[in-house]
Parts: sequence; structure tokens; C-alpha cells
Amino acid sequence: MTGPRTTEAIEKLVADPAAHFSSPGDVLVAPLSLATKRRVLESWEVDARRLEDSASENMAGGERSRLAAVLEARRRLEQTARAT
Repeated sequence: MTGPRTTEAIEKLVADPAAHFSSPGDVLVAPLSLATKRRVLESWEVDARRLEDSASENMAGGERSRLAAVLEARRRLEQTARAT
């Protein structure tokens, strides 16, 4: 993936991270700013939490939640940010 060059491209990444990244960990190595990586992972976390809430109410559509992977990616991102 090459880095997005427009605000519109970044907004598409934030709006639907799963459509642009194979896993939350892929966000960490993408050519994005720290702030954009945070936004993407925060958005992915919201989606994952909604999916888990739906599953707990027996309304899931068969997708598996990636909440644990998203939280791990966010933790690693912040750890890297503090180290620099």
C-alpha cells in the first residue's frame, strides 16, 4: 500500500479500515502518520465493539470480531510512539 495523498483517501481508510487492511497490525507498518494510524485503529475498535455487541445479542452476521487484535495494535502503536 502506498501512502494516501488526499484527505479523501485518508477518510476512506478511517471509515472502513477492514476494507483497506488485512489485519490491524498492517496499520502499524502502513506509510501513514501517527495521528492517522490512531484514527484508523480507533475506528476499527468502534466497529469491532459494535460487532461484539451484536454477537452478544445474537444479531451478528457471521463475521469474527477482531477486537483483541485491534487493541493489541493500538497498544503496540502507543508503545512505539512513547519510545520515539
